[in-house]
Amino acid sequence: MTFEGSKNVVVGISEIYKRIDSVISRHNPQCSKCGNCCDFESFGHKLYVSTPEVIYFRRHFKGPYRKMTRQICPYLENGKCAVHNCRFAGCRIFFCKADAKWQNELSEQIIKELKLLCEQNEIPWQYVELQAALEAAIAEKEF
Repeated sequence: MTFEGSKNVVVGISEIYKRIDSVISRHNPQCSKCGNCCDFESFGHKLYVSTPEVIYFRRHFKGPYRKMTRQICPYLENGKCAVHNCRFAGCRIFFCKADAKWQNELSEQIIKELKLLCEQNEIPWQYVELQAALEAAIAEKEF
């Protein structure tokens, strides 16, 4: 079953991403645009993505999907995000040098909103590591 054409999901994700941007602007975290946040291993974390985020990414991403061969985002190019306009919620929320408390709170709230978006659009909720989502996209199947 494919969810690629779900316009409601894409619109819903756009609204969620706008809310994330609004919260981020209120906290005004400092970002040096160094790309270090894309090196997941160096922070001891993994990037998880949800069904609606992958639908949004597939709709907006124009290049070939890339396999993740290390614990570094495969879309990190010369220290910059090559998919900045369609990056995932975790990428939007995490800042290397910001207070973890509000970032964690915002992440938990966004996960609830993503789950609700799935319920409202009758699509299955999945929350998987970026690597698994990219491998499914490369194989042209839902994760």
